[in-house]
Amino acid sequence: MKPHIFPVVADALFYAVCAFFLPLGILRYLHVPSPAALAISALIGLSIGGIALLLGLSRHRKKRKKFAEEGETRALMLHLALEKPERVAASLVEAFTADGREARAAEDGIEAGEETLVPLFTMEPISADAVARLLQRFEARPFTLCGNAISPKGEDLLSSFGKKFMGAEEVFALFQRTETMPHPRILAAPAKPTPRERTKRTFSKKNARPFFVSGVLLLLMSLFVLFPRYYLITGGILLILSIFIRIFGYS
Repeated sequence: MKPHIFPVVADALFYAVCAFFLPLGILRYLHVPSPAALAISALIGLSIGGIALLLGLSRHRKKRKKFAEEGETRALMLHLALEKPERVAASLVEAFTADGREARAAEDGIEAGEETLVPLFTMEPISADAVARLLQRFEARPFTLCGNAISPKGEDLLSSFGKKFMGAEEVFALFQRTETMPHPRILAAPAKPTPRERTKRTFSKKNARPFFVSGVLLLLMSLFVLFPRYYLITGGILLILSIFIRIFGYS
């Protein structure tokens, strides 16, 4: 089993166990014979667990794909921000050419058909001052600003003069679609998670849900079993933990 799938399997197993014990307690309370109660409860538990596993895997794959694309986009934007301007222009010309557009590097930017593309990749969002300098330079000539991100004021100023902005997602999609990703890339060393980050991940507010669900189910089961003390104590502790994590956990 791949490590990243383990949480999904663990959640599905948790729901399967809960779905097994809850009907088992109800059926035994109704004096259903033990073999029949076990068989029905096992069928319900396997069904719920299977559905939870399929839904969890589907959501997990979508999240991993989105996370991978976001990571690739950040890495590409970092490379373009640190790369020399002439190499950035050459990479974009190659991508536009592979996309079926006539492109060439010019003094003011990149001529791609009837469009002038001005690459300006920065570590911070492009400011309104930078947009103003471009507007002064181009005056009435049309152009499209290309960068990782733009500030709200910069975007308002750019759009008020009828100019376009090509952001990180569009740039990444262009390179990915044309299979012209720059290589090798300028990449920063991956940062290792600190003990504080690990603690925040463990005690995040979203982790309160499994404690709450299991606590409620145990309390419900205490209504149908012969010796409810264990279920009452354990369910109460889990509910208290869920409330504590929800209030004091990290966002």
